Amino acid sequence: MASEKLRYIKRGPSPIIERNELKKHLVNFSSDNLIDTIWQSAESNLHLWKALNGHIGMIKANGNWQKTKDAIDYALHFEDIISCKEHGHEIIIYEMIKALNVLFDNVSNEFALKAATYILEQGREQLYSFEDDWSWSCALGNIEEWLASTSSDK
Repeated sequence: MASEKLRYIKRGPSPIIERNELKKHLVNFSSDNLIDTIWQSAESNLHLWKALNGHIGMIKANGNWQKTKDAIDYALHFEDIISCKEHGHEIIIYEMIKALNVLFDNVSNEFALKAATYILEQGREQLYSFEDDWSWSCALGNIEEWLASTSSDK
């Protein structure tokens, strides 16, 4: 009879590169290749789709509060409870932080701060959607840090 340890032994071939090496190699990809890969991935990865919609929607709104709010609301709306086995939703927050930087530089400091405050409020309301909210809470902590550092830059 097989040992219980066999369930924990790696099965199958090992990856060629480690996760941390990936970034170094991605610079060699063409932008068209990366765009196609992201586009194809977003079709089947809802949190990537929401992250990109939130990021692009906030920037496309170009200072229109209602459109910015709509982009944030779409990105942060979850229909169902998110199982502790599901990972990666925090990318939504991280992409919106990148969009906040664009808004801060290209629209206005006050507008970006208003959007960040709204993201934080709405993100906190979504904590109940996660069985394990650790990574979501960490991402919200990054919004808090962004608000604190950006408010002090004013």
